[in-house]
Order: sequence, then C-alpha cells, then structure tokens
Amino acid sequence: MLYRILFGLLFLASTPLSAQFSLGVIGGVGQIGLSGDAPPPTYWGTTFGWGAGLAMEYDVGNDVGITAQPMFESRSSALRVTVPIEGSNPPEDSTFDSAYVRTTNVAIPIGIRVYSGSRRWFFATGATAILMQEAEIDTLNGSYEAPNAIKSIDLMLNVGIGYQIPIDPIRINIELRYSQGLADLVGEDQYQFMTNSPVVRMGGFQAMVAAEWRFGQ
Repeated sequence: MLYRILFGLLFLASTPLSAQFSLGVIGGVGQIGLSGDAPPPTYWGTTFGWGAGLAMEYDVGNDVGITAQPMFESRSSALRVTVPIEGSNPPEDSTFDSAYVRTTNVAIPIGIRVYSGSRRWFFATGATAILMQEAEIDTLNGSYEAPNAIKSIDLMLNVGIGYQIPIDPIRINIELRYSQGLADLVGEDQYQFMTNSPVVRMGGFQAMVAAEWRFGQ
C-alpha cells in the first residue's frame, strides 16, 4: 500500500499541473531519537539520522502554502552510561553507548507554510505520520531485529523556520525543523534494555533542503 502511494505521487510529476503547484525532492539529516524513561543508570542519547523523499506544495494564497513531504527515514538512538574513570586525578567521567535502537520509517509530513512579505523567510507547522518498517537493536552481545519492541505507528507535531531561494522555475527551501512525538513507543516486547521504561517518545531536530519545480505559467 505504501509503495502504491509513493508511485501515485511520482505519477503527478508527469501530469499537467497548475502554476500554484510545485513538486520536487527533499533530503536532510537530523538528530531525532527516543527520549524519556530508561533503565538506571542509562539515559537516552540521539545519533545522526537521514531522510529523503518528495516535496510538494500547493499555494492557497500569496503568503500561504500547504505542503506534503513523504519520505523514507533512518533514525538511531543510543542508551548511554556515564561511569567514573578509575585512578583519574582530578576525577573524570567516561560516557559510552551500551545499546543502539535503529529504525527505518516511512514519514508523511503534512503542514502549512506561512511566508514573509518578501516570500523569502517562512514559518512552517504541521504533523507527521510515522509508519515504522524495520527496527533493529545493537547491544554489546550482538544485534537482532526487534519489530515489536517499538510501536509501528507514531504521530509527531512539527514546527520550523526556513528560507527560500527562488531560481525560476525552481525554489530551493532550507528549513530547520523540530518534531515531537505524541505516542508512547514502548511496544509489546519490552526487551532487557527497555525494562522499567514505561514512557518513551520520539523527538528532535532536522535540517532539510528541498528543490521544488513550479509547473505551468
């Protein structure tokens, strides 16, 4: 079903579109990962992930646009431990990662973009549906797939600020976005690293760049 949706979006690129519609590609990196309760003495940390897909915008006015950006994403979180270094003078601590949780997702952000009078700066807000495709856990004892350790569906709220560079007929959009998940993501199988972790949510920052082509006159 997901592949049919993406194919349908790609098909739009070959059909006549009005001047109010733009279609392009988007990609970026970010630190979006799990946060919340963790088994003592560990705590959640986030490593870099990436995302890439399609970018669409429909102008509903001179200063307002409706956006959709379906994409594939890879995200990674780490359970970190801070321990004292024996014999250090003065006392020092060392931090290491005891486990990683990596997920591959289909993300479908839909939102509203409000432009400044010059149509260069913009404010963006909306929501993202997250459909997890794969989940893997890496520990000191090895790695294994864990599809039921993380819930497969999440809804995130987004807020961002960006800058648009018009190069007719292309618009380059650069955006810094913060996203916060609403769902508790602890799944049915609470593996050892998730024991006593009743509330875990996804959140973090992304830096995105999109190139969108305007169609028609």
